[in-house]
Amino acid sequence: MGVRLGQRNHAHGCFYWMVALTHRWLVLDTRKMEFSIVDISPVLSGRAMMFSNQIITLESSDGRTTVVVSDVFRPDKRCVLYFYAFMYFSDRWQLLNRVTLPEEWGYRFRGIIGAAEGYLFIKLDHPKENLNDQSEQHIEYHSLDVKTMQLGSFCRTTLLTVTEAYLYCGFPPSLSLPSI
Repeated sequence: MGVRLGQRNHAHGCFYWMVALTHRWLVLDTRKMEFSIVDISPVLSGRAMMFSNQIITLESSDGRTTVVVSDVFRPDKRCVLYFYAFMYFSDRWQLLNRVTLPEEWGYRFRGIIGAAEGYLFIKLDHPKENLNDQSEQHIEYHSLDVKTMQLGSFCRTTLLTVTEAYLYCGFPPSLSLPSI
């Protein structure tokens, strides 16, 4: 019986995987080529974590790693993003910002699919009013500029063509695929 790892994240030379059914990350520091386990329960306190795409790391402009946690199972049905400064190997987490997403996104939010160059990319399910018409069902992807907290539309696909998309970016140069 093995350990199930969630979505991969990368920031400042480290890869982060959520260890399923725990409040811990498996961290690979590629500069030292060492693994470690980090307890992330302080930022998850009081929040239901059902999926690994509810938490993500991103590189902040000041050289720190920022952790973004989405709180989607709230009594008010809103989705709130919490931004924390991550102090490696410390139990101190500093709340940097709190962003409430648009009200109509609450039941459509399906996770953060990635982060790159100062943006978070968010996946939304199709609106409830389109449930009966499969040709009208679509998935939307939006961007959130982390500096300005401005939302933008990124991509929209129908369920008939694409049901899942993944962001492929943020790899350190030595682990990136060759390009022309």
